[in-house]
Amino acid sequence: MKVDDDVLHGIIGHGAYTHTSSTTSHQSSSASTPLDTLLSPQGVASLNKWFLAHAQGVCTRPASGSLRSASKVKGLMECDFVALMKKLTDMPDHDLLDLTDVLDTELRGAVGLKELFLVLALLCARAVDQRVKALYLLGPDLYHLLSGDRRGWQAIRLLGLLFELKDNALWESRVQLEVPLGATLTFQDFQLLFFASITSASKSDGRQKSLPAQVSREERADTPASLGNKDSSPSSHPSCVIQ
Repeated sequence: MKVDDDVLHGIIGHGAYTHTSSTTSHQSSSASTPLDTLLSPQGVASLNKWFLAHAQGVCTRPASGSLRSASKVKGLMECDFVALMKKLTDMPDHDLLDLTDVLDTELRGAVGLKELFLVLALLCARAVDQRVKALYLLGPDLYHLLSGDRRGWQAIRLLGLLFELKDNALWESRVQLEVPLGATLTFQDFQLLFFASITSASKSDGRQKSLPAQVSREERADTPASLGNKDSSPSSHPSCVIQ
């Protein structure tokens, strides 16, 4: 999938990424990948600034359905999100509209900051190791998107497109993991499904497989809590059912 770097960096900014070794306290700067830039404090601040400039106030209704207790929050309207994604990627319109519905977790006709962050993180993760890193860091939040959606396999396929995964790669991984249609997809199965698909795609594309054994505590701390994350542990989310 084509991703326009100029548009992407116009949202997340530029800059060198400073990392800390997991075995020493030595810090060094290296050329920043787009994912590193987004996960940095500067990247989060840049995204916040862009979002506030383009989002609109939308009503969110509490579970009781009372209009009186409804509140207004910031969100990127469907037409604006689709327009942004058409600039960023070459995804077809019908997939963009379906993706908007998956991301609209509060059924308010808009995409929130946290959901936009997740989409951009997947678009930033180009190399194999970066995609695995994104899956490791953001897996619980991505699983939460799926568990709150009723599209089943369609929602999984849309996330796969953002990971640059073809439909058959995900489907073959599902078969290999012996996860039948109609079954509940646990968080562990979700991670295995995408991990297997990413590594399989890297082999078929002829890319060198370079997978990190683990992500350091410092890198995990880069996941922006300032985006208003709630409890993102997998156990706090409803189950995802493949249909």
